[in-house]
Amino acid sequence: MLNRGIEETLVPYALSNALGIIAYSPMERGLLTGKYLNDEGLKASDHRSGYFGQFDREKVQALLDTIRPVAENKKATLAQLVLRWTTLQPGITVVLAGARNAEQAAANAQAMAIQLSEEDRNIIDSALAVMHPPQAALKDNILLRSGSMKKRDICRISAVEPPPGILQILPDRSYIMSFTLETPRLIIRSFAAGDEPLYVSTHQDPLVNKYLPVRSEEQYREVFQQALVQPDASLNRWAITAREDGAYIGSCLLREFNPGEEHVIELGYSLAAEHWGKGYAREMIAGMIAYAFSLKQTYKLVAVTHPENKGSQAVLQKNGFVCRGEVVRYDNLKLTYFEYAPGAA
Repeated sequence: MLNRGIEETLVPYALSNALGIIAYSPMERGLLTGKYLNDEGLKASDHRSGYFGQFDREKVQALLDTIRPVAENKKATLAQLVLRWTTLQPGITVVLAGARNAEQAAANAQAMAIQLSEEDRNIIDSALAVMHPPQAALKDNILLRSGSMKKRDICRISAVEPPPGILQILPDRSYIMSFTLETPRLIIRSFAAGDEPLYVSTHQDPLVNKYLPVRSEEQYREVFQQALVQPDASLNRWAITAREDGAYIGSCLLREFNPGEEHVIELGYSLAAEHWGKGYAREMIAGMIAYAFSLKQTYKLVAVTHPENKGSQAVLQKNGFVCRGEVVRYDNLKLTYFEYAPGAA
């Protein structure tokens, strides 16, 4: 909660490389328990006296005063609330919490049972915003890439007075203008009107739509138009094109997995058959993972495939997705369900 520099550096790197993050000392050596807001509870020889000096303890006190009612409402301690909040942050797979005895260890484990609503998270995030006021967005927010490509290449998202057509990230992570995300070989961008024939013809190819829900040409045109009229949406359907020559490769999407449940985001994509087998899908997915978890709302990233679509399943698994069983979607069609799990690739 108090040291969050990794959110702009290590977290994007870990997410794009399918790595897990172990959060060390989530309680800031006890400071977030509220017991050490002054030095009275510390011995002169306690190393934490110097460590705590880096924090504005009046602000820490204000933070704890704000989130304490959330903990009390959950019949939890401040320590348990902090631990649970930490486990819900993008990329965090393990939280190391110290315990002096078995009772404390058991209390730490019980933190996982706390259910934080959207309202709860908003209260906590608002309190943290006071602790960490937004900084000016970087001119170039570079997310690192996975695989054998060079560093600083997976996905470049320009911010602060970007050129026309480039996604702008504001300090509060709202999005304006049309969307553009770059990977080493791809540009993922908002649809243009001229993309409609390519989008429709790609989805009418029997090789492409073999495992997709049955739609007519008119229905595909309607889907395209829905994406076209909201180029500034942070969740949408986008074109995938080649950086080298602008060739249309396919489309991808991020959307709420269940409408109204904004913290579970679904990833989907379709590539034109002539572009299969070139590694484009894996590269695109890595970029979209990094982007999805740059969104404050994303707590879980999921995907579904037709049970017989082994190719897409293999690509998802190579990018860190794990099969979690089946779900029923699209007119009672059973689909294989995947969740992104850093470190699983």
